[in-house]
Amino acid sequence: MTPAPRFRVWRQDTIPDVFKGLPPELLRAGSCVSLNWTMKQKDAICLVLVTVPGLKVARSIARAVLEARLAACVNIVPHVESHYWWQGKIESGTELLMILKTTTPKLPQLERIVLANHPYETPEFIAVRINRANKAYSDWLLESVAAPGKSTRNK
Repeated sequence: MTPAPRFRVWRQDTIPDVFKGLPPELLRAGSCVSLNWTMKQKDAICLVLVTVPGLKVARSIARAVLEARLAACVNIVPHVESHYWWQGKIESGTELLMILKTTTPKLPQLERIVLANHPYETPEFIAVRINRANKAYSDWLLESVAAPGKSTRNK
């Protein structure tokens, strides 16, 4: 059996509209688009997804990671209906979803704090690298997770 290709190739005149206007790094020799492209930035921005059983836990984790400057922002989304496999059975329940905005270098510390403050036996901690964000937001995020007194902005 032949393994699946790592990226899809389109002729230049058949690139889907959704990919038009992407950065030149995505174009290989001007003739195809790679779907495996990732941002090669030292402080790449990440979204971290964490589900929790209730608001008290979510607020406690949010406060801990913000005070440690491991995240710039934490969104708490209520009433997430989860369906999942657990101990050989399909289960379901209502949870809250936390969306944490951080940088790649902060991920190991962030994961330690989340896991240390989480009541689940197997907490969800999923990090997704973002390959594009507007400059003002990126600058704010980097500044927010920097140590106090250490600006990340160019002067």
